[in-house]
Amino acid sequence: MTIKKYKIKYLREKAFFFFLLFFILMTNSHFDFSETLKFGGADGISYMSISQSAPNIAEEKIQPIHSERFFFPYVFGLLAKFTNIKVFFIYKFFALISIILINLVSFKIFTKLKLDRSLILFNFLLINLNPYITRFYIAVPTIINDLIFILGTLIIIYCIIEDKQKLNSFMLGCVFVFASRQSSIAFIISFFITKIKYKKIFNKKSNFIGLSIAFIFFVLNYYYSSHTISYDNERLDQYSLQNRLFGFFIQNSEFFEKTKFLIWPFLSFGPLFLYFVCFRKLTISVQKIIQSKFLLSIFIFSTLIVAQPILSGTEITGKNVIRLTTLAYIPIMLLFSKLSEPRKAKSPSHKWKYFFIIFLITWSLHPTFSLIDIFDVIKF
Repeated sequence: MTIKKYKIKYLREKAFFFFLLFFILMTNSHFDFSETLKFGGADGISYMSISQSAPNIAEEKIQPIHSERFFFPYVFGLLAKFTNIKVFFIYKFFALISIILINLVSFKIFTKLKLDRSLILFNFLLINLNPYITRFYIAVPTIINDLIFILGTLIIIYCIIEDKQKLNSFMLGCVFVFASRQSSIAFIISFFITKIKYKKIFNKKSNFIGLSIAFIFFVLNYYYSSHTISYDNERLDQYSLQNRLFGFFIQNSEFFEKTKFLIWPFLSFGPLFLYFVCFRKLTISVQKIIQSKFLLSIFIFSTLIVAQPILSGTEITGKNVIRLTTLAYIPIMLLFSKLSEPRKAKSPSHKWKYFFIIFLITWSLHPTFSLIDIFDVIKF
């Protein structure tokens, strides 16, 4: 297929995405920095402190878990000083760029996996009308490390399925993943487990470079964090290894609180599950997953990403369980896309797809991050 024909063939999908983005931007909340601290962006205090202190190390007290993610806030701080642009605007600009790039890389993956056009369109809907992928970060851009992690994840996934792996793309994906969040350990674990089954998941050069980048950022993050002023260890017990791995079981939370805690992620994943159960023939096959390097790697990665905030329990993760489990949202979507097939055009569910689109649009109107107040009565 020539480049010209390729552009024409997928013109509808690209136009569809930009229409979605326009709709979201026009209906989204746009907070200033002080407002972001009230609505899910309290961690932004640490990140803005890092940015405003660059090129020096921040002198304010910072949670170690935040200072270990210093790299991108530090870079944004340098950009702000170099360009004389307000650092909060730089966060907002790169949050929007990250959302666009997430969609573009997702599209490349969809076409590489040869998904049918209807599924591609609905995947775009499921991504962009999920308020915990778009609306939240447009309104609260200081938590941009999450978006960068998602983008890096998708770049690495694309490299896994690419026949001729592009080293520059792989390196960029690794930088995004390992510099943005400690959750990147899930990639390392996924890589080694998949390698037990498939001796070659990446070539030797990529293996070396990927692990080297992981090591470099581990050292850099540790250096920056160890030279900041941390809080007086008031949350040290909470962030112990025991609490991080078994907190859900050992914390003294009531049954109702734990049940509500487990339900929160469905605010993000509910429409995704509903779509694949109602409109696709979904077959979860362990054998099929094991027999595919691509499926096995993202299955292990997604399981680890979702499990970690849940295992940390209500006291550590709290309502952030929605945002943190959503880091695996698109990989899980890709997993379902490859483990499903379209239903017949004349099937009963096919007629309900237009109602489902209306449902998704309505679902996206988050009471905090949307200007449309249809759900204002449940606004937190």
